[in-house]
Amino acid sequence: MNSFSHGGDLKSLAADAGRPEREILDFSVNLRPEGMPEFIASALWKAMDAAVPYPSPDMAELRELAAVHYGLPSGCFTFGNGANELIHALPRALELKRAVIPEPAFSEYRLACLRHGTDVLSIRTEERNSFIPSPLLTAEQAAGGSAVFLANPCNPSGGLLDVPALRQAVRDRPGVIWIIDESFIDYADGTESLLRDAALCPTWWSCVP
Repeated sequence: MNSFSHGGDLKSLAADAGRPEREILDFSVNLRPEGMPEFIASALWKAMDAAVPYPSPDMAELRELAAVHYGLPSGCFTFGNGANELIHALPRALELKRAVIPEPAFSEYRLACLRHGTDVLSIRTEERNSFIPSPLLTAEQAAGGSAVFLANPCNPSGGLLDVPALRQAVRDRPGVIWIIDESFIDYADGTESLLRDAALCPTWWSCVP
């Protein structure tokens, strides 16, 4: 996969489709087709009066709120300007030399690694399995010190990972960093986030909600 193109370019999509931008649903980016939830819009208006002071440089207040919401230590959280910023920060922060990426996948995983100079091993998933990667087969290709990029639900298929198999793969490969992108987890009704797993095994996991 040698071509990289991030989604979100509604103007170009609308021009190609010959339709107004308001009629285009772009599922290549992590946006809600329904628009901003009412509770977020309401909270933004209520917070306007508090928007003047410079925010905490380490986002201490936000991390504390996240800790209460998820029931995890505040040190488990960091925040960025969307998942894409965090995805690109991970290869630098972790000084990744090698990454395993089951593909097709969100193109930014590969792009983030290549920009950092990380070697990428691509594993081709199969249509007969709905392009859902096998954590155990992926683990066989992941040497110690490397990272594995996975999405749950998977992108672009929308299928869910085999979580018991993923947990087994993590146990089998303690020297591998497992990066799990949960950008669409709220659309998977009844699916439990892996944030708690990441907090319990912080040297093995990095979870992007």
